[in-house]
Amino acid sequence: MGKFPSLVNCYTLIYFNKWPASALRSVCSKTLSDLGYMDKSLQISLTNIFPQIHLSVEEMSVTFFEELRRKFYVTPKSYIDCLLYTSPSPRDRQKSRMPSSAC
Repeated sequence: MGKFPSLVNCYTLIYFNKWPASALRSVCSKTLSDLGYMDKSLQISLTNIFPQIHLSVEEMSVTFFEELRRKFYVTPKSYIDCLLYTSPSPRDRQKSRMPSSAC
């Protein structure tokens, strides 16, 4: 690295920590309650299913890499985006979206 300092300065390390199921459930519950358009029983059902979906996609991304040698990144941002797309209103989606420069 001493001979090639631009290797360190010009590259970004892409590393994402996995969220535990309890954190996924908590974020889902908070996000869906903030949207406020669904009844409580539907919110509870979605709070249980969304983390399972996210975790299964993480598992399948490993299989995808093993079979095709292509990376598919499953990030906390993709999970939150998925939650926001449950909203029927595009305005709700825009309200919670991060600026593109923060991605």
